[in-house]
Amino acid sequence: MKETKETAMFEWVSARVQGKFEKRRLLKEAEEKERKRVEEAKKDLESRDEKCRARRYGKLLGEMLVEADVINTDQLEMALAEQRRARKMIGEVLISLGFTSEKIIVEAVGRQTGIAYVRVPREPIAPNLLKLVPEEVCRQHRMVPLGIEGSIIKLAMANPFDVVAMDTIRDCTCLEPFPFIAPWGDIAAAIEKSFFTIESFDETFEKLIASAEARVGSDEKDAVSRGPLVELVDQLILRAVEERATDIHIEPEEMIVRVRYRIDSVLQPGAMIPKKLQSAISARIKVMAGLNISESRLPQDGCIRFSIKGRQIDLRVSTLLCHFGEDIVLRVLDRASGVLSMDRLGLFPDDLGKFERIIERPHGIILVTGPTGSGKTTTLYAALSKLDYIDVNIMTIEDPIEYELTLVRQSQVNVNTGITFASGLRAILRHDTDIILVGEIRDEETAEMAVRAAMTGHLVFSTVHTNAALDAVSILVGLKVEPLLITDAMVAVVSQRLARAVCPKCQKRVPAPEDRRAELEAAAEKEDIAWDGMVAEPVGCLECRFRGFHGRTGLFEIFEMGRETEDIILHRGSREELAACARHNGMRTMREDGLRRVITHNLSLEELDRVVEK
Repeated sequence: MKETKETAMFEWVSARVQGKFEKRRLLKEAEEKERKRVEEAKKDLESRDEKCRARRYGKLLGEMLVEADVINTDQLEMALAEQRRARKMIGEVLISLGFTSEKIIVEAVGRQTGIAYVRVPREPIAPNLLKLVPEEVCRQHRMVPLGIEGSIIKLAMANPFDVVAMDTIRDCTCLEPFPFIAPWGDIAAAIEKSFFTIESFDETFEKLIASAEARVGSDEKDAVSRGPLVELVDQLILRAVEERATDIHIEPEEMIVRVRYRIDSVLQPGAMIPKKLQSAISARIKVMAGLNISESRLPQDGCIRFSIKGRQIDLRVSTLLCHFGEDIVLRVLDRASGVLSMDRLGLFPDDLGKFERIIERPHGIILVTGPTGSGKTTTLYAALSKLDYIDVNIMTIEDPIEYELTLVRQSQVNVNTGITFASGLRAILRHDTDIILVGEIRDEETAEMAVRAAMTGHLVFSTVHTNAALDAVSILVGLKVEPLLITDAMVAVVSQRLARAVCPKCQKRVPAPEDRRAELEAAAEKEDIAWDGMVAEPVGCLECRFRGFHGRTGLFEIFEMGRETEDIILHRGSREELAACARHNGMRTMREDGLRRVITHNLSLEELDRVVEK
């Protein structure tokens, strides 16, 4: 009887346990089935969304660009594959891959969607519009107001489909938004121009300097990592970016620390900082650049990646001990500006066509020459952006890497680890490379390897520091490259300078000086340009910050190797012989190129004389 009860009890417990396991199993099966159902529904939704996105923004837009010969079918296929991975609109992908520009995409999207494309005005937005739409709203939703008609406010928008932006405009203006489409770069420039004032910066500097002095006096170590001193350094960089400066100079003197900005190739005065803040500012910049704070006797170099209002700014930092303390120079690289296209370099159409034909050569070496800060790297990057990335392997060795290029393998010179231009070039040649960019030819080994690479089927781009295109031949000979190798490898040399362009808004046309009229008339006749006898003179307005100049323009000199010039180089002829032969074959000197710009009112005579010797 006892055994029967125990057996019954055991069977009952076993049944309960089995029931629980079965219940858990069924519950798990139900949960797994539900999870799979949700995943399948999600995938189906994503698939439909992707198809809709591709149908609306992808294939249709891509086909339009292919039909317009903006991109080819291979580039479109690569962009569509990247779109599926990154889940972005096809236009954004094409821009990020470097296949086309934002302006072309925006115009195409406008035609596709029926939203009108608008050119954002170059002058600052009217103050009454700025009061209606705050700066924060413009930046957050990437738009700028253009005008008001009745109960409608016109907007230039980077994304005219932004519903939140439309609601925000209705709330803050009580007007009905009417969107136009425009490139974000143009909108951003209008925002900076409209909301930026020198007076506001000066007031901010004064307040921050006073606060930083009080903070440094109480706790200098803490001030370096936070507080008004940090904001003060940020404001120094912000002002440089707003005023399009290429360099920031922080120069210690006996009683003060002077800040100067290089704007359009000329140093302009900035803030005057109390001597008391010198060491703290130096330490703050070193912290940002990852440099040794305790080392002030030896020169140091570093890099700062800085974000300002959504814009990515890179700063190359260099320190040097001088008489009154460490002198600091920061080179400003605005990544938002991106790599210039060939047609934005400033070349005249005939020179642009010649340059585009030169870079299409299958092999050889193409040199860009000029002094430091003359835009050599920008020209090389523009040339690379013109080439077809898909069909060729492009690699670079640079010091430093100024801009990141899509589908281009870029390497950085690092002497501490043994990576020099020569060693980097030697390694690149083993990577099945078609096109090579060498940042600079500065020694015999690099020169010889670059020339030999050009002779073995590679297209090589590089730079040298010379004052004229023809001097590049002398430089290579001085680096012990045989004339025979030079003539076999060299395709062309482009020499350039950067000059300040006269502001188109405020320039004044005046009669050309009598002592220069003959020179200008001869240039106009030679170039077959109808000249009105007037030249541009800088005046000054809000657009150019009352300097009379706005932006820079390139002056170019293109020397293309030919049969006659090869014979002169092989027989070690003089530079005068080489120059005469090149001029006879159609080479235009840099001064002649500058005279063309004076005749077309883009350059002043005084600026031409400052940049190019007579």
